[in-house]
Amino acid sequence: MRFVAFGHVRVLIDADEVPISRSRERQVLACLLASRGVPVSAHRLATDVWGADAGASTLGLLQVAISRLRSLLDPGRSRGANGLIVSTPSGYLLDAVAASVDLWGFEDGAARLLAQREPDAAECAALAARWLPPYAGIDVAGPRRHADRLTDLYADLRLAHAKALLRGGKWSEAVRLLRAMAEEYCFREPVWCLLALAQYRDGRQADALATLRHLRLTMAEELGVHPTLATESVEEAILRHDDEALHGYLTEPSAVLLTPGRRVREPVLFGRDAQLAQGAEALDGCLGDRSARAVLVEGEAGSGKTAYLDALTRLAVERGFRVVRGQNHPGRLAPPLWPWAEVVAPLTGEPAERHEPPKRPATSAGSVLTLLREAAGATPLLVAIEDLHWADAATLQLLALVARTRVPAPILLVATRRTSVVPGPALLECVAQLSRSGAAHIKVDALPKEAVAELLGSRLGPHFAELDDAVAELTGGNPFFVLQYAALLAAGADPGHDAALNPADPHLPEGIRDVLRERLHGLPASVASLLVAASVMDVIAPESLAQLVGRPLDEVLVDLDVALSAGLLVEDGVNYAFAHAVARKCVSSELSAARRVRLHERAGRLMRAARNLDRIAD
Repeated sequence: MRFVAFGHVRVLIDADEVPISRSRERQVLACLLASRGVPVSAHRLATDVWGADAGASTLGLLQVAISRLRSLLDPGRSRGANGLIVSTPSGYLLDAVAASVDLWGFEDGAARLLAQREPDAAECAALAARWLPPYAGIDVAGPRRHADRLTDLYADLRLAHAKALLRGGKWSEAVRLLRAMAEEYCFREPVWCLLALAQYRDGRQADALATLRHLRLTMAEELGVHPTLATESVEEAILRHDDEALHGYLTEPSAVLLTPGRRVREPVLFGRDAQLAQGAEALDGCLGDRSARAVLVEGEAGSGKTAYLDALTRLAVERGFRVVRGQNHPGRLAPPLWPWAEVVAPLTGEPAERHEPPKRPATSAGSVLTLLREAAGATPLLVAIEDLHWADAATLQLLALVARTRVPAPILLVATRRTSVVPGPALLECVAQLSRSGAAHIKVDALPKEAVAELLGSRLGPHFAELDDAVAELTGGNPFFVLQYAALLAAGADPGHDAALNPADPHLPEGIRDVLRERLHGLPASVASLLVAASVMDVIAPESLAQLVGRPLDEVLVDLDVALSAGLLVEDGVNYAFAHAVARKCVSSELSAARRVRLHERAGRLMRAARNLDRIAD
């Protein structure tokens, strides 16, 4: 049996196609193909196939679709047996070998070729010739994401093919391939540089310089940016006939390309130059002394930890690192030690669910450390464990053990955590052990106003400077909040949308409201109710707040410190204030109109009484 997903999704037995006539069943099968051996929960399958509004009845429809697929794929399967579609505690998976799935075979073949320093041109061409746009006619989230990754891989394979042609002296053939790619990837500088290099090698220096001049003018006119120094160095080398420099560019590893539908610049990380310099220093340190290091990336929700990690992994790839990532999940969506199973899986080439580490971290550490040491012996390794605030105790213990072992191999261990979640004892202990092991702490804090201006400009284009001040004040420099307001303004006709940006009563985009309400309701009830009452106060003086809510001052101070740790408050001398105007607005929206009026009246009386006492004291 063969599974075909280049083009339309089909299942073949020899030359005969298995009749999957219902679109929902074909979509479910596509989701299982896209997950490649990693279990997909029933809830995720139902949401992906039936949409975000899928109700409880949809799970029954999913079970019917799974049952029909099983009868089609395993007609001789006995009742209760799994067959090709396997049920696991984490969800459903397709238990097929890579050779029987065209997309999986393509992935493996491309990964093998791209891992070679000088892949063979004929092999690259043969594999690229198998390409068709995958999952045709299926508009479902999981297959769509998989199709994007495959398209990136296909583009990278074509670039490797072009380099192989250049190394083999087939200049004209390389020019034809790269010219076609340049039309698809109109802002991707590596493609245009290689096209210019191929034209130069083909004896067409004037065409080569014209190619790079066209790239420069297009980027300036459409993006308002200049080419990178790498592109400029290629142009200079062509002008100087510096064959050695051009050969060096040819032997550099290629970057993954973007699909034609996403012709944009490389993601820009605004306001994080210092943090990226810290990360680059850690990467270079690993390479310099060939030993493991650890980095802890910390910031509130929406501060851009994932964007920072993505940028750091790009720096790592540029330095020759291999990157493996493990993700923690909220609640009990994944079994214990799941992030480590995700890290182990690509290093062994088997699905993550088949590599769940043993339940005792002390005993599993030996096998994990051995695997990491062996993998890093061949290629430097960046291991990322994301969202420690959701991690189970075993995951945290294993992370601390790996960090303090200091494996004698170039491994950078990167962990991220959300500081706006109050840490439990296990996380506090893990962070302390990371610090004792010498981990670098990288704070992804609020963006300065200059970076807010750059981020807004990247989404809105030219705008008034007053807008930067207003959005910076409202959001406190939180990148996610800034982007939410940028989307709000981009959707409106007037970028000076005064009503939306009034700090006294700002309009809250739904994305910001959802994030802040989640943070508020994740706090203890006493803290949340205290914050709701404090939202009527311009200056949160602990003594006045204690009187307002009728609670002892010591209890109020403890709860205020919890809110401070959650990132909803900041210290203002001996008093407190909301971290940003949108936080106060969101918390205030929890009040009914009647209760808001009564709290305002009582707070006003308390403030007047305090002023009278001050005058008497004077």
